[in-house]
Amino acid sequence: MKKIERNIFLQPISEQGEITLKRLESAEDILLAATLLSSCLAESNVLAGKALYLQTEKEIESFLTDISELYGVFEMETSKLIGILAVEEDSIERIAVAKAYQRKGIGQALMQFAHEKLGANYADVYIDNLPALHFFESCGLSMFDETTPEPGDLMAEDPYKIIHLMY
Repeated sequence: MKKIERNIFLQPISEQGEITLKRLESAEDILLAATLLSSCLAESNVLAGKALYLQTEKEIESFLTDISELYGVFEMETSKLIGILAVEEDSIERIAVAKAYQRKGIGQALMQFAHEKLGANYADVYIDNLPALHFFESCGLSMFDETTPEPGDLMAEDPYKIIHLMY
């Protein structure tokens, strides 16, 4: 597969060569997205050397069901889901591209679509998820704040430092 042009998703959603983008609404599509995202989060845990993301696939599916904007990237020839984008209001909640399709411009195109077409300006990432942090920075986001849960703070949902990014 050749490198994807960054502006691929700015065209009307139709045949765009090798891949296409579509809104995910059916239960079947959301389950596919949850499976892909679960796999990508497990890989993030391996790369970070710790369990940053603990949600089960069922919990991820429930989360994606409630997202207002959920899109999937599909291979045209096989109809295989290879990437997802979840946006809530002006925040990129999740973005994932299957490992075999990373570094081909798909993630950058999804980020551009999220920013320019959906008005998403923010993202959060664990400080220990260095590949994701570098990816967001390569897309033009920069840190504007961080959240550090305090030891023993029962209100802290996440035990790891979170970096807040914006365009």
